[in-house]
Amino acid sequence: MRIPRTFFGLVLLAAALPAAAKAPPEPAFAGRGTVAGVVDGDTIDVDVTFRFRMRLLDCWCPESRTLDLAEKKRGLKAKADLAEVAAGQPIVFEIPLAGSSLAELLTLDRVLGNAWIRGAKESLSEMQVRTKNASTKKGLPLGK
Repeated sequence: MRIPRTFFGLVLLAAALPAAAKAPPEPAFAGRGTVAGVVDGDTIDVDVTFRFRMRLLDCWCPESRTLDLAEKKRGLKAKADLAEVAAGQPIVFEIPLAGSSLAELLTLDRVLGNAWIRGAKESLSEMQVRTKNASTKKGLPLGK
């Protein structure tokens, strides 16, 4: 398995983050960044001091790169809706590490994680599910 160079940048970033003042959090990388681009309905490009691609956890959108035209239409809508809300916005992101091996953190050169527009109470994944652009598990109906 090829490890993206951005992963090593995340390791350096995590080392620079301040420790929590109260009970320690679950192991995770966390930080602030900006949504630099929307790849599809469940994947964003994030700029910190470098750019990395994040696959949103618990967010399964229809594919936008498929020959199935009905699925493609739903996938392009999910992407457009996410771009309208998130593109260019400052975010807080989290890449959970609890019980994870390096292989579980990465998929198709993307890190797996969660992202919230700063000040928002729901994650981008939760928003995509609520607006019926995604499901929480592959194979579930959109909105479930």
